[in-house]
Amino acid sequence: KALEEVLGNSATECEESIEQARAWIKALEEVLRKRAAKLEEHDAKRAKAAQQVAECERALELLAEEDRRNAARHVQDQAGLANTVKVEHKTQEQWHALEEELRVLLKGLESRAAEVQREQLRLTKHAQDLAVGEQEV
Repeated sequence: KALEEVLGNSATECEESIEQARAWIKALEEVLRKRAAKLEEHDAKRAKAAQQVAECERALELLAEEDRRNAARHVQDQAGLANTVKVEHKTQEQWHALEEELRVLLKGLESRAAEVQREQLRLTKHAQDLAVGEQEV
C-alpha cells in the first residue's frame, strides 16, 4: 500500500510536471510567436528603410547631376555676360567715336553755313549798293 501511495504520488507529480511543462511550452511558443512577429515587423521596417536610403541616394545623385549642369550653365552664362560686357564697351566706344565725328562735322557745317551766310549778306549789301548807285546815276 505504501508503494501504491508513493507510486500514486509520483504519478500525480509527473502529471503535474507534465502539465506545468506543457504550460511552459505553450508560454514559450507564444513568446516565440511574438518575437517572430516582431522580427518580421523589424525586417519589414529595415527593408523599407533600405529602400528609402536607396531612393535618397538616387535623389542625391540627381541633385548632384543637376548641380553640375547648373554650374556648367553658370560658367556659360558668366562667359556670355563677359562677352556682352565687352560688346557693350566696344559699342559705347563706337558711339562716342560717332558722336565726336558728328560734332566735328556739325562744327564744320555750322562754320560753312556761317561763311555762306556772311557771303550772302555781303552779296546782298553789294547788290543794294549797286541798286542805290544806279538810282543816283
